[in-house]
Amino acid sequence: MEETTGYYYLSTRFKLYAKVFSLESGWGETLLIRESEFYPQKTKITISEQGYIALSVGYEGRKVSTGVSDEVSFHALSLDKTRWITHGKYTLPDNSDLSISAPKIALDGRAYYGTFWTKGSPFTPRAYLVTGKISNSASGSWSASYPITINPDGAQLFYPEIEIELGANNSVHVVWAEHYSGGRTMFATLFDTLAGTLGANTVIRSSNGSFGDFRMLANSNSDVALLFYEAANGYLKAKSIYYDSNAGTWGNITSVPAPKGGKTSVKFITASKLQSGLIYASLVKGVEVYTLTSDFAGNWSAPVILPIVEKDALNMEESSPDNMWICSREPTGIKITQHNLQTDQLTELDTGLFVSDSDAGFGCAKGLFGDDINVAYSNEGGLYLNQFKAPVNEALNTAPTSNAGVDIAILPGEVAALVGSGQDAEDSNLRYNWYQTGGPSASFIGSSIPSSSSSVNIFYGQFPSDGNYRVTLRTTDPYGVYGEDEVIISVNVNAPPIADAGPDQIIDPGITATLDGSTSSDPGGTIVSYQWTQLTGTAVTLVDASTATASFDTGSLNAGEVLTFELSVTDDGGLISTDTTTVTMTSPNQPPVADAGPDVNINLGATAVLDGSNSSDNDGTIVSYQWQQLSGIPVSLQNATTATASFDTTGLVGGELLTFELRVTDNNGAIATDQIALTIVSDAIAPVTTLQSTRYKSKGKTYFDLTLTPNESATSYFRVTGEGNVTVGGSDTTAWQTYTVPITVKLAGNNAIATFEYYSEDTAGNTAVTQQEILQ
Repeated sequence: MEETTGYYYLSTRFKLYAKVFSLESGWGETLLIRESEFYPQKTKITISEQGYIALSVGYEGRKVSTGVSDEVSFHALSLDKTRWITHGKYTLPDNSDLSISAPKIALDGRAYYGTFWTKGSPFTPRAYLVTGKISNSASGSWSASYPITINPDGAQLFYPEIEIELGANNSVHVVWAEHYSGGRTMFATLFDTLAGTLGANTVIRSSNGSFGDFRMLANSNSDVALLFYEAANGYLKAKSIYYDSNAGTWGNITSVPAPKGGKTSVKFITASKLQSGLIYASLVKGVEVYTLTSDFAGNWSAPVILPIVEKDALNMEESSPDNMWICSREPTGIKITQHNLQTDQLTELDTGLFVSDSDAGFGCAKGLFGDDINVAYSNEGGLYLNQFKAPVNEALNTAPTSNAGVDIAILPGEVAALVGSGQDAEDSNLRYNWYQTGGPSASFIGSSIPSSSSSVNIFYGQFPSDGNYRVTLRTTDPYGVYGEDEVIISVNVNAPPIADAGPDQIIDPGITATLDGSTSSDPGGTIVSYQWTQLTGTAVTLVDASTATASFDTGSLNAGEVLTFELSVTDDGGLISTDTTTVTMTSPNQPPVADAGPDVNINLGATAVLDGSNSSDNDGTIVSYQWQQLSGIPVSLQNATTATASFDTTGLVGGELLTFELRVTDNNGAIATDQIALTIVSDAIAPVTTLQSTRYKSKGKTYFDLTLTPNESATSYFRVTGEGNVTVGGSDTTAWQTYTVPITVKLAGNNAIATFEYYSEDTAGNTAVTQQEILQ
């Protein structure tokens, strides 16, 4: 898609509307698709990758003016997204059985629609392929309508099914099923878009059982897959068949691998084509939902069960290669499941969104960047869209804390206010969701429960009868990670005390943790005893466990451990109340230390080296380095993502100052930076070389040990002529050679004389005058 990222429609009797949402500009205008004397009953929509939108609509309901009912129409959103144009419509006999295909849109913006309806004897069934060009036309028009040859034998048909898909060489595949009392047959034909003709009908399946839920997909080679169910022996079986574009024929029927278990109907729910070219489909068996993949030759993978309860409100969207979002509307709220197709790992996100209307619209679509996901839904007359981030490494994201407030004790019939809040170390953009978890039914004033909000919730409830009403507040961060807290509303003529163990805590190991129950109260008397008890975690010794405030030492605990404690309070009437709190051990990550090295001078023409290898991280490891130039004549950095980078100074100007920044990141995502300044020096001075000479005799022979030391970075050269031989540090030759280590020269005799010549050349090419040393 380009701009359009979602499509949502609202229907009121006799009118059909649409709204388009874009991440750049938000919700667009509410546009009327058409006004009709019929009620829109079924819709199928297609949004192409180029941003075209087309819609097929089936209508039911009596048309007052003529006494007939049922209709089908085809529409597309204009290119400027200001109006809906109609590509055609048909009026059907009353109580017709109608099937419509999902529209298919070619690259040139031409939309194709399929429709098939039956009525029973003596009515002749009808099927059409309709096509229309998407443009800015205010009214739209029929581009063309092509009747499909149906029921040549004149048998009475029922339960029509039709689907279409774009094919190779400007063609459109049309597949439909004819159900009649003597059997069922699945047909296919090919429409030539250039000639405007339909080919001959081809039988691709005959059966005594019915066919349904057609879904057609095409790959980049124009091969086509048809997914459907076939009824046999009282059960539905998921099956597939494929069209080979090279051979120009349909293949054999393939049975889709059924999940293990008892004999139960299996059928497809959704199907889409992945960026990898595979088919990603979901199917249902009983109450369980599975997903599996296939190529366009019928090779299916084994089914993978999904953590989904509500199979009738399900959308799937690929956010990036091998990464699938599965959005479902569950009884507890909208849930997102991320499916990694490489590892088959399933990651569940709780959105914190609850839809109370069981018939509400629902859908999801990928965002513009990374693995974000957009969830759209309608609820109680409103239309909403929420964006969620992809899950991150759990080591970097802790669950938020939730505070549902203190427990409340009231008399029957009184109104109580529930006030909640939450905190999160990483993000302040939190969502809150209240829901009742126990006790008699309460009457909530001003807002229903469960419900959700983007800010702190205040709910007012009336509690009519004796009992303990339990209400939970769930606080969810943008990654779907949540924390919960429960509040108890005690309704009793002799109200019990209210235990308050204090908020959940996150502390560092090594300090003393305090458990504070001093805000516990008793509206009808006084608290006479407190008792703290540890419920979970590594055992600790509680100090003052029978008082309102207890404590314990955390020195022996490890980061990440979670300890749970219960406070029990007893009032002067013998009534008892309890509350729990958790203490989580954490170890704050210390940022790394970036060390770009000291500021230096670099000779013009030399290779400059940036060395950040002295950077460190005391509580982890550095996982990435990044060098970047901040000022000076731009240079080309080599190995800029390693600890040591370099660049060539050739072409720079003497006296130029260049500054660079080193950014290092540790294994917990913390970042540190450091800077270094390099000054380019124009070097025109030759190096000065110092000669250290030591003369000695051994076994009657005279030797000289010679050491060369230049006053700057330079390469030294030497040669020996006359009556002397190099024995150590070089070759015995009179040619010039490179000095690398101290040299030893042996004279040929007692009166022999040799000449030792030497010079040095620095990195800027400056060469010293050759010097001589007479050896005798």
